[in-house]
Amino acid sequence: MASPIKLPRLGAHTPTSGGMAKRSIAYAQEVKAEAIQVFASNPRGWAMPEANVEADKLFRDKALELDIETYVHAPFLINLGSPTVATYENSVASTAYSLKRAREIGSKGVVIHTGSAVDINHVEQA
Repeated sequence: MASPIKLPRLGAHTPTSGGMAKRSIAYAQEVKAEAIQVFASNPRGWAMPEANVEADKLFRDKALELDIETYVHAPFLINLGSPTVATYENSVASTAYSLKRAREIGSKGVVIHTGSAVDINHVEQA
């Protein structure tokens, strides 16, 4: 007998101000999301805030209890194809940070827009 088809979950990008455990989970419940996406840091900046172990555990526990799949969205600034050394280095660090934070909060994955080689002469190196 064939196994039943598992439908994809319906989700939403959730606010995180006020804390993921409180704000993101509450929003997910309000819109009946089965999956959520959160920013683990400012999506338009390079800052990488320290983790709050207790808050991370609370978020993981609530998401697990409510069967909400979580995903981290990496900052928009990431461009691994940038010819600018500082942008490339910040992009690598931000990607690593997003992956680390995803593991810490129990996420199933990370959404990363890797950027592009913005200079036609840099395409080979990118």
